[in-house]
Amino acid sequence: MEFKTAIIGCGLISQTKYLPIMTCLKNVEVVGICDLNKELLWSVGKKYKIKNLYTDLEQLLKEQKPDIIVVATPTKTHCDIAVKSIEKGAHVLIEKPMALTVEECDKIIETAEKYNRKVGVMHNQIFNPAFLKAIESVKGLQIGKFVGIRILLATSIDDFPSDKNHWTHKLPAGVIDETGPHGIYLALAFLKNVTSLNVRFKKLLDEYPWLIGEDFEVQLEGENGLGSIRFLYGSKTTDTWIEIFGTNGFIKVDLQSRKFLKFSRPNLDAKTILFSELRVIFQSTFNLIKNSLGYLFSLKINPHYNGIIKFIDWISGKSDYPSDAKQGREVVRLMEKINKEILKIKDKKNC
Repeated sequence: MEFKTAIIGCGLISQTKYLPIMTCLKNVEVVGICDLNKELLWSVGKKYKIKNLYTDLEQLLKEQKPDIIVVATPTKTHCDIAVKSIEKGAHVLIEKPMALTVEECDKIIETAEKYNRKVGVMHNQIFNPAFLKAIESVKGLQIGKFVGIRILLATSIDDFPSDKNHWTHKLPAGVIDETGPHGIYLALAFLKNVTSLNVRFKKLLDEYPWLIGEDFEVQLEGENGLGSIRFLYGSKTTDTWIEIFGTNGFIKVDLQSRKFLKFSRPNLDAKTILFSELRVIFQSTFNLIKNSLGYLFSLKINPHYNGIIKFIDWISGKSDYPSDAKQGREVVRLMEKINKEILKIKDKKNC
């Protein structure tokens, strides 16, 4: 079956992810794209040879009757676009975060249930091959029972944090509103029923007064363990490391290099340490060869590609989708709490 698909929003994420991937899939026909910026719309349409160009969503829905709508627009528009698309019979894949508020998420979910449509959220790094392997390992008890997770997300200061005119600085809590959902959904892949969270942050670099802080830490408590997420914006490095702890060992994942390492060191005698280090060397070498071949010859190394394929399989009834609307809502719920805590701390510091 070929799915008629339309992409709403022609910005960077559509140009670098959705359009290059979806125009190459045999079971997808991109029947139209939509953006309010006519110049951008025409430029992107020409680049990807898409004939049907729209500045009006409702006209696109009426004329093309798409099976799938991809929402890749500013977050404040997600709810309205998703609801209108679902009402016209489309399944919807929304770029993270799902919406601005829990109330908007609920509206999308209620509409999807009413019209029997499916809604997925592109929490892309869930579909990173190394992260998928970590999930399988934890489910298979390869490191014993899960007890906790620690995540580091570092965004280079030379990226958008140092650009005072970047749109992220206009968000309520600033840059963490943009990268925060990534840390939350990665933690929620393992933590169940998060009941409480704590936030702290530090302002370190006076030369960037538009940043609320450059170092943030979010601590989560779930019924099956604890999680810690560190967001760094003051370093000249971009990195995402995840450590997953079990009763018999732990896993370390580098999302950028797609590296998966499993550690087990039951004691500190010389032989145990030696074999532990040899295993790390072997795993690192294997990762290097496998991922190098993947970058050269396979799209499966790309998290967005895997997420899109998984979404299509889901609406086809072939599999589940780990990042559905309810999971998207939970990420938004926790981000609302984080924002509230950050702004409360900020107000106290300004007093």
